[in-house]
Amino acid sequence: MTTNDERARDGSREGPSEDERLVELEVRAAYQAQTISALHDVVVELQARVGALEDGQRRVEEALRRLATKGPAEPVLGAHPEHDPVPRSG
Repeated sequence: MTTNDERARDGSREGPSEDERLVELEVRAAYQAQTISALHDVVVELQARVGALEDGQRRVEEALRRLATKGPAEPVLGAHPEHDPVPRSG
């Protein structure tokens, strides 16, 4: 098999041989398959994270709805008496 360097030295202007082109295509395909696999892993991880964030958001929204429907006679967890000038942790 003649290499590109040998062809350049003898003045030949032929491009890569079919075998070289095939090897190059196989290398590219393998690299692309590896990249696609890595991207798939990232997408799966991000889907799980988004799902967890959506679950958390639903819980917060539900907690806010419950708080909004509480009447003034019901104490709110963590609330302080109005006459207490010093805020305290609940």
